[in-house]
Amino acid sequence: MEPRAQAAFVRSFHKYSGLLLILLVGLKLFSGFETHQKFGLLPGIQAMRWHTRAWIDLPLTLLFLFHASYGILKISMIRGIGNRGRAFLCANLVPGILFLLSLAFIYVI
Repeated sequence: MEPRAQAAFVRSFHKYSGLLLILLVGLKLFSGFETHQKFGLLPGIQAMRWHTRAWIDLPLTLLFLFHASYGILKISMIRGIGNRGRAFLCANLVPGILFLLSLAFIYVI
């Protein structure tokens, strides 16, 4: 991928992953509060099921790791530090490996 396309991808992914993170963290907080019946909108068992579902945790973990990695990459691109191709590769490999390790730790061990 050429450097301009990498920069555009990083910029747009970082923007949209931030919005999705806000929504997913809000949903996680809401379901956590509902397990203690703070709002009274969901029954306690239903809120507990929402709070412990993998369909919230997996994207939340994946988006958090890539959002942080691309944020660091974005700063390094602005500062002009290092090789962009190698930095882009590292910004994809490191969170990918961390995500796979977190899956193994959470669901296997």
